[in-house]
Amino acid sequence: MLATKILSVVIAIIATFTINTDAKLFRTTDNLNIREQPILKAKVLRVAPKGSNVDITCQTTGDTVDGKNIWDKLADGSYCFNAYVDRAVGLPRCDNSPVNSFRTNANLNIREQPSLKAKVIRVAPKGSNLNIICQTTGDTVDGKNTWDKLADGAYCFDAYVDGAVGLPRCDNPPPSNPHPAPANPPPAPANPPPASANNGKINDDGLTIIKNAEGFSKNFYPDPSGKLIKTIGYGHNCDADPNKCKDIHPPITRAQGEAILKNDLVSKEDCVKKLTTANINSNQFSALVSFTFNLGCGKYQTSSLRQKLNAGDIKGAANEFLLFNHDANGKVLKGLTTRRKAERDLFCKSGGC
Repeated sequence: MLATKILSVVIAIIATFTINTDAKLFRTTDNLNIREQPILKAKVLRVAPKGSNVDITCQTTGDTVDGKNIWDKLADGSYCFNAYVDRAVGLPRCDNSPVNSFRTNANLNIREQPSLKAKVIRVAPKGSNLNIICQTTGDTVDGKNTWDKLADGAYCFDAYVDGAVGLPRCDNPPPSNPHPAPANPPPAPANPPPASANNGKINDDGLTIIKNAEGFSKNFYPDPSGKLIKTIGYGHNCDADPNKCKDIHPPITRAQGEAILKNDLVSKEDCVKKLTTANINSNQFSALVSFTFNLGCGKYQTSSLRQKLNAGDIKGAANEFLLFNHDANGKVLKGLTTRRKAERDLFCKSGGC
């Protein structure tokens, strides 16, 4: 009798750890929280270390982080945010819903092949529906290379289609493209905003946002995150370039702090000028420089904000600011929320949106 009970327990344990044969292994690109549900408030069950494998069975949508809302469901029923999993694309939807039409979020070129050199067959207007049957890889744009194949055999760049996730892969091989280029040249705005022209330098309103958010210190202080980073003035980071601080002798004045800040902003201004193809005014440029000063040029380059802006969706870009108000763990921060609102308001000031 005892042996029978023990055998039953062993069988139950084995059943609990049975691997789902439908799952596929994918590697994490960073330390990744594994949660009970596809939401940031859900309980963290464990942390998958960077470089470890996660067994994904399907994909679904959940809380949005940096403009993305795709989550992966693992074989044990838990969830992880897809942006930190390498190459997890083309997996089935968790609800097994049939593939129907998907809506474009910008004017979108429909091409003969998944290549920027391929002939443009037509242009799908923003907000129109596309019947997508599968996904493939093609020419790379802003670090992304997923293209959608339509029911009529044509192709479009996936970044400008909402919710097209979990579709089957197409069998055709990707084309080569050693020189990536924009998938869709941004359309000229129908009514250019009346605000002053952009001269490539942050304006006073943009400086005010940064100074209010960073605060001023006449002496060196450790970074608020707790890291041992020597900082002074309006958030000037000495560890980023120690040579720039060797001639700073505290206490400094606010005028000196502003001069240091303006010098720090030159690289951010250059970043925004280089990566922005849309026609923007001084207020919009200054809001983007503040955004980039806070989050870095790399974040601006890969952001949904820049993607929509360069596609000509000015209002859509403005709405993206508030998506970047959380820390690395997804926690919404009051200070960042205030800063993002100020940047969005400046971006839309004087009819900019």
